[in-house]
Amino acid sequence: MATVEKKEYTVRDASEEFGKVPARIRQICIAHDIGRTIENRIRILSPADMRKIARIIEQTGYNTTLQD
Repeated sequence: MATVEKKEYTVRDASEEFGKVPARIRQICIAHDIGRTIENRIRILSPADMRKIARIIEQTGYNTTLQD
């Protein structure tokens, strides 16, 4: 059976994918104008957005996880 790529992701999906807390993913998205928001609250990410986030994490040193 073929694997189907998701068409939309949430910040929580991205945080699980990249091993980061949601706040870190949200910071990256805001700083780089990635994704779209619904009701100024929920950020929706496309597969292309996910690739952008991966590149940013790899290239810019957003490679640490927030610890509280």
